Amino acid sequence: MSNGLRYLLEKYELVWNKDDIKRFREAWNCGMTIRQMAKYMRTSETEIVLLGIDQFGLYIVKERLTKE
Repeated sequence: MSNGLRYLLEKYELVWNKDDIKRFREAWNCGMTIRQMAKYMRTSETEIVLLGIDQFGLYIVKERLTKE
């Protein structure tokens, strides 16, 4: 950070393959919580949330109410 810039989210995996995105969508549509999806997909809750923001922004997944 010697140039005064801060790189955000550099520690997270932000590249997802098609199969993992499909698994995310299926888990989302089945009503899994963020925590459950992270465990199911063996990744962090933060990465699941970031993928969710991406998919929601593309209108691929719909907003839903959760108990979490």
